[in-house]
Formats: sequence, C-alpha cells, structure tokens
Amino acid sequence: MFNYLLFILLSFIWVQVAFAQDCYDNIRKTSPTTRFTVNDDATVLDKQSDLMWKRCLEGISGQNCHQGEAIELDWEQAKQQAKDSDFAGYHDWRLPSIKELAGIVELSCREPAINLEVFPNIPPSSVIWSGSPLA
Repeated sequence: MFNYLLFILLSFIWVQVAFAQDCYDNIRKTSPTTRFTVNDDATVLDKQSDLMWKRCLEGISGQNCHQGEAIELDWEQAKQQAKDSDFAGYHDWRLPSIKELAGIVELSCREPAINLEVFPNIPPSSVIWSGSPLA
C-alpha cells in the first residue's frame, strides 16, 4: 500500500446550474486522466505528486458523484471537517495547500478548470478551500 503523505477534503459552495465545461485541444493537458488512479473507495491518487484526493465534493457520493447534496462550509468549518473526517477509512485528511490545489488544475479547460473524468460533477461555480491562510 502507498504511504500517502497527505489527504484532502474538498468543500465548497454548490450552485445548481446547467453547465458544460470548455476545453481546448490545442493546449497541452496539465492534469491528464492517466496521471491519476481512481480507487474503488472514492479516493483518487495523483501519481505525480503522490497525494490522495477525495473524488467527490463534500456531501456528494456515488460512482459519478451524483448522490447527495453538497454542503457549504466556511474556511474554519472546512478545516475542522477535514480534521474530523474518517472518509474511506483514513484519519489524516486535511485541506491542501494552495500550491497542492493548483497542482490539479486543468489549464486546458475552464468552467470548471479541473479534469471532470477524474473529479466528476463539479460545477463551474464551486469554491474549493485550501488550507493556506491567504488567498
């Protein structure tokens, strides 16, 4: 089993809107699907950084992140939620640093700028907290 250095809990503000992600084929993918391993326990391993991520936003579950309803948390609540989480049997979840979070941004896409094959059902209006104290 991998020795995971850190974990993430995604928390956000959910706004239900119909959306279609815009991606550009002429821009090299920064977060290609091959870079990740999607695990059966709804976690994702980033093979480049060796970080583990929660696949769905907080409050959402299911194979394609379509079950449940997202929860809204402020920064302090999000940090505490991560600290208290035992998602997928792990007890060392935390919010990522802003640099770690930026590491999974898909620069060839927008609205949202993330790989939706790996992290499905994330609307463009999502706010994802980092553990960094300054924006």
